[in-house]
Amino acid sequence: MTGHNRSAIGVLALSLVASLLSAVSASAAPTVVEVQVATGSDDAEEDTSGNVGLTSSDLELIQEGTPQVVGIRFAGVPVPPGVLITSAYIQFTADETHANTTDLVIRGQAAINALTFSSDDYDISSRPLTSGSATWSPPAWSSVGDAGLAQRTGDLSAVV
Repeated sequence: MTGHNRSAIGVLALSLVASLLSAVSASAAPTVVEVQVATGSDDAEEDTSGNVGLTSSDLELIQEGTPQVVGIRFAGVPVPPGVLITSAYIQFTADETHANTTDLVIRGQAAINALTFSSDDYDISSRPLTSGSATWSPPAWSSVGDAGLAQRTGDLSAVV
């Protein structure tokens, strides 16, 4: 992964939102589910030395001095067994501007009920990953407070 400093408002300011769009089963109409990051330990940053930070007021996607791995946990997403998720995304809000491009790879944790993040070294990067992944190359974020399509990941249904 390569990239430059991108920011998203963290849970201490304007919570991140993940939406599962059109979660459909054979007998149900499409529904939309929105889930916010619930606690400060549900988003974290891990630097190249393995140090995990839980108290940042924002998330830098992907670089804060050095490259880093970001973890975001959405607890209690109500997806019943047998439901097909046809679309999912994470909506960010810019709290800084940057003209640099960023290429990101988004993966999920292979766990039925992922634990919240801890300050243990390598707590984000050591977790088992799903086989599915998604890439996202967001355009430059030019205005503080933007929370539109430029700050929304592509479809993450392959990840979830």
